[in-house]
Amino acid sequence: MIIRQDKRGSRLSPKIVVYLLAALLGLGAVFFILRARTTSQGATYAFCGMEETREEGEKTYFVVDGRDFSHGQTQSDAEAKSGRYSCLLFEAAPFGPTWETAEVQPGEIYEAKIWRKTAVDAGLFIASGDWGLYQRSLITGKRAAGGWEELELRIEVPKYIKSGTLKIYPYNPRPEPAYFDDMSVRKVGQEKIASTSVPSYGASDSIRTLNLILGEKGEKKLRDKRDQALRKGLLISGDNDWVKCKIEEGKAQYRGKLRLKGDWPDHLRGEKWSYRISLATGQAWNRLITFSIQSPTTRYMLYEYIYHRWLEREDVLTPRYDFINVKVNNINKGIFAWEEHFMKQIPEYNQRREGPILKFVEDGFWDVQEKIIAKRGLHLEERVPIFRSSNIEAFGMGRTLKDSALFQQYQIAQNLMYEYKTQQKSIWDVFDVERMARYFAIVDVARSHHGFIWHNQRLYYNPVISKLEPIGFDGYTYSGPYEWLPRPFLGHSRNFRYMQPGYKEAIFERFFHDEAFVAMYVRYLDQFTREDYLDQLFAEIGADVDQREAWLQKEWPTYSYPRYFLYKQAAKLRTLMYPMRETSLKAHLQGQGAAGGYRYKVFNYHNLPVIPLGVGKRKGVVTAKFDRDTLLGAYANEFPAEFLDLNAAETGKWVMFRIPGLDSIFSVELLNWPVPEAFTPEQELFSDLRLANDHIYELDEVNKQVRFRTGKYQTDRDILIPPGYEVWFEPGVELDLIKKAKFISKSYVLIFGTEERPVIIQSSDQSANGFTILQAKRKSEFNYAVFDNLNTLAYKGWNLTGAVTLYESEAYIKNCRFVNNHCEDALNLVRCVFTMENSYVGYTFADGFDADFCNGRVNNCFFYKTGNDGMDFSGSTMTITDCEVDQAGDKGISLGEESTVTVKSAKISNSVMGLVAKDLTSVKVDFVELYGNQTAFAAYQKKPEYGPATITVKKSKLEGNEEMYLLQQGSELKIGDKVIKGKR
Repeated sequence: MIIRQDKRGSRLSPKIVVYLLAALLGLGAVFFILRARTTSQGATYAFCGMEETREEGEKTYFVVDGRDFSHGQTQSDAEAKSGRYSCLLFEAAPFGPTWETAEVQPGEIYEAKIWRKTAVDAGLFIASGDWGLYQRSLITGKRAAGGWEELELRIEVPKYIKSGTLKIYPYNPRPEPAYFDDMSVRKVGQEKIASTSVPSYGASDSIRTLNLILGEKGEKKLRDKRDQALRKGLLISGDNDWVKCKIEEGKAQYRGKLRLKGDWPDHLRGEKWSYRISLATGQAWNRLITFSIQSPTTRYMLYEYIYHRWLEREDVLTPRYDFINVKVNNINKGIFAWEEHFMKQIPEYNQRREGPILKFVEDGFWDVQEKIIAKRGLHLEERVPIFRSSNIEAFGMGRTLKDSALFQQYQIAQNLMYEYKTQQKSIWDVFDVERMARYFAIVDVARSHHGFIWHNQRLYYNPVISKLEPIGFDGYTYSGPYEWLPRPFLGHSRNFRYMQPGYKEAIFERFFHDEAFVAMYVRYLDQFTREDYLDQLFAEIGADVDQREAWLQKEWPTYSYPRYFLYKQAAKLRTLMYPMRETSLKAHLQGQGAAGGYRYKVFNYHNLPVIPLGVGKRKGVVTAKFDRDTLLGAYANEFPAEFLDLNAAETGKWVMFRIPGLDSIFSVELLNWPVPEAFTPEQELFSDLRLANDHIYELDEVNKQVRFRTGKYQTDRDILIPPGYEVWFEPGVELDLIKKAKFISKSYVLIFGTEERPVIIQSSDQSANGFTILQAKRKSEFNYAVFDNLNTLAYKGWNLTGAVTLYESEAYIKNCRFVNNHCEDALNLVRCVFTMENSYVGYTFADGFDADFCNGRVNNCFFYKTGNDGMDFSGSTMTITDCEVDQAGDKGISLGEESTVTVKSAKISNSVMGLVAKDLTSVKVDFVELYGNQTAFAAYQKKPEYGPATITVKKSKLEGNEEMYLLQQGSELKIGDKVIKGKR
């Protein structure tokens, strides 16, 4: 090959060619190592950087070297550890790119890694195998910039499987997002497999061995049933599924029958199938007549064993449970877990008399599951009343029906189960309540909630006390603690809305409405979560746990039971059992009671029910008890929380409460104001307002008019006008608002009186709640209107200051009178554009005219005997022309809060102060007359967030004023050519 170097055709030297080829081969080798899919030890098996995707039909795939990884639609450019993209997973899209191989061999070891970014520890890295594997990743401790952390899986394929399928994928079922990037999978080795696929156990191992001998027909029948179940995704067992067998243990032999057991395919994958074994009449193995065997993985290895031992320790019924080595037709299948079936031996072994063991028949549940699996995505559980329609039966119904004594016991027990299901009787009438409390608490600390699902519950009828007792079993699935219960413990809150109605109340909630049960439950929860209690538990069972861990390690060499699991769960529960200072309880002082004392409203946001005790001035010390001692239910994930209305003779700084079952008294600071409510006075008046014809006005819905016809009217009812109307007052209307009646319009108002026939709005009893216009979309006009003797709007805390108030409503006011008001302002405009002329304001309680944040003009108006300011303008731009103020109780014209005002001409006389500017206000005066005032001019800063003010006067006429000016340092008065600066 000739490689051109330049236009002259020079050739590269052979040495350069060698270097180039070597470099290219080196780069290729690096790329091959990163992307290769070989099976040689140490080579990378797969890598997905989330960078490339392709679409096929409605599906999108991640693409790596031509190989597809599913769920490519989860690609996101919001975050990335490397490159541009990552994978975003959350509740609605929980599954990410999946690596899969169907070529797994016994003894192989795989390592998988992925990088994760999450704010709340959301998202898992999962390995699942069809031999029953479900493994979650660990955090390696490696970190990368941007908050990324590395997760790692190490998968050891059991020696007993012949072959299998392995899947590895990220997963996030939570609503909080998690990002994943740079996923890699490597096969790092393979143990040499001896001639036998599973370890053999010698006498020194102390584990017993059962050999199941099956005939050729029986073995085929089982295999066909297994294949059928795997195809359906569900095992539905029937009476015809049993096959005859012989069972050998050493020299001992037993006759019996067996069938496959387990509902889901995890009981049937690989070579470890689960069996139900029933021995022939007159025979028993290990004091058992009927029992089950299954892979330890189906109950999460040692977790289930420890759960059973704990229940035994606390005298809660549970089937015997342990481990055994199993052969089938002399072929070693490895270690299994054996479990006692629900027969009379359970109560007898636990020193109780024989009595029926009952269950809610689950056939309807599995019928629904079968249809769900057959038609994926079909949601039926919420629509089919499988719990409510379930029958109540005893195990061994055939024997029960033949034995009159047992049948009588069954009928009583069935009635108790029915009362439990329908909530017709108290839990104290149905259960041995203290054992139920003990059982609840153990289930919570062990996180063994799987056995609590209704179709897994087993209840023993104790014929001596005629009550039901719980039987704890089936606490875990192959994936560990079953997360169907999204809460740390059963008594934590009460939000079972995700469950089928009826089931939730019967099975859970009713227990936590009972104070005595809650006290028992919390007392046991407190006891079982103490470190010294768990220390004692492991001191008693630790040697047995260690021995069984050694047995399991023969097949799963890296397996170990994490004892910290119970300690960590206990610490978490203890944290949540005890109240949080700022969140658990909210107590409000509502005010004084009608018969004396004080009213309180107490809300429970704690995870457990509480009992409010009373109030006091010191934490923990009750000086005034509440009028009743009532259980306040736990927080139910609803807002607002459940509450109580309580009374006490005194008030204080603290509210004290207790939690049933705990000895401590807890305190929360009292909130000295009423509870906020989903209510406002404005909503009450306007939310559902519908206008209709009234004897005072006529309604024209076609033209959207409200018309007040000429005449005299008196009303004690509110006049409320919603937006979208035109409100007319004809000449000669006299409207008398009495008994706190109010006029509020959200539409513009047109008052067209005349000099001879003015419109009069008055209140003969001086109580009217004002004349108010709010956010009218068009200009309101008042001409020849008289507003007399009005008070202001004061309704359930909705308080204004003006007898006449306009807010964000353009206005033209002409030839009007505002007199004799009984509130702060005779006329108050806020955020308005307006013109006011030829009008009179007089005999007011306080300010005559108050305008806030307005842009307006006041022309030829007279203000007389105002109790406070004649005119008071704040944050406004104003022009005042030919106006007069006489006998103002404070300031004639008060201008503040950065107003910009031009006074063309004005006269202020006989007032405390004449023209006043405050707080960054600038006033320019063309001409002003000031007569007989105590102070003529004043300029100062009143509010610290503002600054000094300035008054500039071109021309003035000043006579009889006691003090010419009052100026604060920084403020300034200019009169003609003279500049006066404040010095004090």
